[in-house]
Amino acid sequence: MSQHDVVIYVRDKCSHCNELLSFFEALNLPYELKNVSKSDTAKKELRQKNLYGTPVTFIDQEVFLGVPKKRIKQKLNIHSYYSF
Repeated sequence: MSQHDVVIYVRDKCSHCNELLSFFEALNLPYELKNVSKSDTAKKELRQKNLYGTPVTFIDQEVFLGVPKKRIKQKLNIHSYYSF
C-alpha cells in the first residue's frame, strides 16, 4: 500500500469520530489527528472549507464526511476480509 496524506478532524464526545478512529487503528493506518474541541486552528480550518460537522477525513485532499468505511478502503486500495 502506498503512503497517503490522511488528516482526520474529530471532536470530543463524538461516537462517529470514535468509530472512525477505531477503524483506522484496526487497519493500522497512519493519520494526523485534529480535534476541533481542543484546537481553534483546527476548527477554523474546517470552517474555511465550509465544513461544520465531524468526523471529516481528508485523504490526499479528497473529503470524506462521516464514516464511509468502504469508500475509504477503496481510496486507500485496501482489500481485506474484515467487514468493519
